[in-house]
Amino acid sequence: MVKRKGFSLFELLVVIAIISILSGFGIYWFLNYKFAREVEDRTYKIYALLKKYQLLAKARKEKFCFEPSKDSFKLIVKKECSNTVEELTTTPFKLAAKFSKGKKMYVNPFGVFSPSGRIWLKESKDNNDIDCANQYTNIAYCCVAISTTRVCLGKYDGSKCNCSY
Repeated sequence: MVKRKGFSLFELLVVIAIISILSGFGIYWFLNYKFAREVEDRTYKIYALLKKYQLLAKARKEKFCFEPSKDSFKLIVKKECSNTVEELTTTPFKLAAKFSKGKKMYVNPFGVFSPSGRIWLKESKDNNDIDCANQYTNIAYCCVAISTTRVCLGKYDGSKCNCSY
């Protein structure tokens, strides 16, 4: 009998099956990682926008107001609460905001926010809150808490934004 070098069809199918299973797990982990980084990126952009206009209000002695858009995919910044200055898009996530009084938040010329509140993200397809404290544990932060003089990143647990000042 002649000795042949190479792989049999069965060995080749086993290797392809193993690679398929491993790539399936890899794709799942990658999509979870990508989702977590997108949530953190949008949250950090909201945080940076609030801090930017807090500093601009102090420097220019102007008043700015923040409000979510009607479709909840944008955070709108207005100068003196009339002229739109900037819009931050949070697509593919919806924006949820809860302020202690009303639907708008203001920062005065001294850099003080009024009223205090929090801003967090929702999944756009089913409108559920992104609960990064319990449901998505691999997300470092997914909400922004605003007190009178401070803005901080935190984990939203379904009812409040837990910040570490």
